[in-house]
Amino acid sequence: YAKDVAVVGNRAYITTLSNSSGPEFFVIDVTNPEQAGATLGTLEFANNVNSLSISGNFAYIATSNNTKEIQIIDISNSAMPRISKTYDNPGNADGSDILISGNNLYLSTMPNSSNPNFGIFTVNTSNPTDVTITGVGQMSLDTDVNAMALDVANNQVFLATSLVTGEVTSIDITTPQTPTAKATIDLPGTAVSLA
Repeated sequence: YAKDVAVVGNRAYITTLSNSSGPEFFVIDVTNPEQAGATLGTLEFANNVNSLSISGNFAYIATSNNTKEIQIIDISNSAMPRISKTYDNPGNADGSDILISGNNLYLSTMPNSSNPNFGIFTVNTSNPTDVTITGVGQMSLDTDVNAMALDVANNQVFLATSLVTGEVTSIDITTPQTPTAKATIDLPGTAVSLA
């Protein structure tokens, strides 16, 4: 099952749930949207690839791998995407969503009683063979975070959650070391996506 898709130029990047008979990351040529696109490249993860975000020559993915919740893929060669860096987020919670904006990376994971499930990181890709990820700030939310979206000023993140009385929650990230819940919106059901 497909989990996420991003389109940049004439390339579509698609992630899927774990598939015992094939890859979970695809690069598809969508030059002609009226014809089925050719698969240009793939990667096998043997785990669910739940979300992706694209910036420059890199795809940032959130996975269900307990030691590699963040994986950064060099997509500069569409035919041969390769993993440039992995990051083990504390705990065993699956990565549920990921966003990249400039050098700032945002990760949500499924709730974990002993570890925060929202994190802010900085990423340095200036040397593609030595990508670095550094933790900046984190917080715990006692609910599933199903999706995230940044505001245009990059000073708050909106979360689609399963929280019964706050399915949409905004997080103040003006001080990235200490993200804090800012406001909630109560919806009649679970929020699963937002933009």
